[in-house]
Amino acid sequence: MSEPAAPSYCTCLALRRATRRVTQIYDAHMKPAGLRITQFAVLGQLAGAPGAPGAAPVSITALARRLGLDRSTLGRNLRPLLKAGLVAVEGGGDRRAHALALTEAGRGLLDKALPLWRDAQRHVSEKLGREKTRALRAALDETTAILGGR
Repeated sequence: MSEPAAPSYCTCLALRRATRRVTQIYDAHMKPAGLRITQFAVLGQLAGAPGAPGAAPVSITALARRLGLDRSTLGRNLRPLLKAGLVAVEGGGDRRAHALALTEAGRGLLDKALPLWRDAQRHVSEKLGREKTRALRAALDETTAILGGR
């Protein structure tokens, strides 16, 4: 069966529209912590599992891979976190050897933001319904794997 060739049927456009709306919801929930969902994701990845003791420093390349971002996008997300002292750069003189670590302030903010993130998760799940939320997550994970995502 062939799909319509009209731009309004564009899969990418539909995904971007949904992503923007979901991002708006998460950002609104994260606002009391002064974070955007993209920044929360960086802090969470640096911490390992939320609530776990301090994780080992992570290279910029490894963090970008975990988040499915290119290094320049990660850099834009990191700048305010570094400036606020939530993330620290560790390593020697070789920039390629630098690693990122969550600071104590970053851990504290992550702990404050975690319930807000859970509220956002719950909000989206309630709006979509539990089964649709599970199906969406499975479809997104499968799509990423099939298309060779990070």
